[in-house]
Amino acid sequence: MPLENTWMNDYANILNQIDEALGRFIDLLDREAEILDHHPVDIEALLQTCEHKGTSMVRLDQLERARSALLESRGLGADRATSDRAAIKLELNETWQRIIERTEAAAQRNRLNGFVIGRRLDFHSRALNFLQTAAGMTMYGPTGRQHNIGRSSTHLVG
Repeated sequence: MPLENTWMNDYANILNQIDEALGRFIDLLDREAEILDHHPVDIEALLQTCEHKGTSMVRLDQLERARSALLESRGLGADRATSDRAAIKLELNETWQRIIERTEAAAQRNRLNGFVIGRRLDFHSRALNFLQTAAGMTMYGPTGRQHNIGRSSTHLVG
């Protein structure tokens, strides 16, 4: 097999692996969103999904480095314009465009999930701050005496 065909096959193989890995990564992001939509959140499922996301991201990074190295081995840059031209020349444009679309969709979904997580953390942080503040406040009980709320309601302060 001529060297050119080997290179083309290797590049096609890497693009296909990236495409498949992105599909799995998006599935994980969708699963994460489903978990975050439930109240209460299944923390164990969320942690497991995040672990799989981390593994998936490592794999995507490895594949992207391999793709870049393959282009660079041919004296080409790995920038977007060069990658676009290589995909067209090798008749892999459909796969390459799907990779671009999936990458953008994954980034958007990941940002959205991060926003949801941030909102939940903010809510819980504010609730915790409220409870901590309330624990230090005193109120008047039914007898007219002050007592601390958040602590034992039977503890009278004076």
